[in-house]
Amino acid sequence: MLNAVAHDLNSQLDTIRHSIDSLSKPASDKWLSALIGLLGVLAGAGVTGGFGIILQRWRLRAEEEADDRRATRETRQAERDFGLAALADLQVFRTRQLNEFYGPFRVLLSQIRVLRDEFDQRLMASLRSGNEIRLELQGIGRRRHMVIEKPNSPPRGFRLIDEMAFVQKEFPDLMSTVGEIVSTGDLLADHLHKHGGLLDPRSTWLGKNIAIYLAHQRVLKEIFERVKKDQNISWVANYSTVYPRALDLLIERDYGRLYRSQSRWTTQAAAWSKAVY
Repeated sequence: MLNAVAHDLNSQLDTIRHSIDSLSKPASDKWLSALIGLLGVLAGAGVTGGFGIILQRWRLRAEEEADDRRATRETRQAERDFGLAALADLQVFRTRQLNEFYGPFRVLLSQIRVLRDEFDQRLMASLRSGNEIRLELQGIGRRRHMVIEKPNSPPRGFRLIDEMAFVQKEFPDLMSTVGEIVSTGDLLADHLHKHGGLLDPRSTWLGKNIAIYLAHQRVLKEIFERVKKDQNISWVANYSTVYPRALDLLIERDYGRLYRSQSRWTTQAAAWSKAVY
């Protein structure tokens, strides 16, 4: 008789074990209470000895597995929530970088480049035939620059800092364009001072070129103001500050990198928001 009871209990245990092992989805947790309760009933119904111990062990195992599944779901949910929160903060900062620093930076640089191209073209057109001074545009795109050749001097790159007095004396009508270049440069310098904290910290090379630009702009403005008062200033050649031509390329590189990075994060956020754990 005892053997028959043991056989029945073993059969029931096999059935219960198979049911517990099949509980792999979160929705199955709601059945655990009933199954665990059943185990408790069997354990407390007078089944003693080895069968009671086995039932208690299965009950504990079922509870541990349910706890593990709940912990896993909670961890994944926390990871997703934290990721989305961090992403939101990062996107806000990168949007500020693009809209408040890099965007205006690019616009002002483009404006300076347009004004400088206009000045070069007007200067070339104003140079009278037969003049001992020769001007020539060399290179293309951002590499284009003007070369000046004076009597008894080798050709060299035209630097407005060096030739400001020459322009004021020979082509005074061009000084209005020079004034626009200086004024726009002041706007850019003011922008860099106010919003420089949004510079990408990885962009050390760009930071160095910005420092050079600020020094160049300060000298250019000083020369412009002094030339308007006195055209005879031979000491301007002592200034060696040169406009950093790499600045344009570096700002475009950073802007493109941040824009692409922001796009990737936006795509990732959309994927996370649709994920089901």
